[in-house]
Amino acid sequence: MINKINKLLKKIYKTSGYIAAVFLILVAVFILTGIISRIFNFYIRGLAEYSGYSMAASSFFALAYTFYDKAHIR
Repeated sequence: MINKINKLLKKIYKTSGYIAAVFLILVAVFILTGIISRIFNFYIRGLAEYSGYSMAASSFFALAYTFYDKAHIR
């Protein structure tokens, strides 16, 4: 019984690590989009906020994955 729960939790932790990676990629995309849009004299409103939300979501999802691996979030 414990082994089944441990396997399920390990899958959940790994999935949350992948989700955290996707949100980190979104942070980079939002920031690069904001930089490129300013170069071409148009700005998409809310990119800084979306980047902040993505960073918060990334750290939230990364916590379970890193604690299970006994790692450290920098």
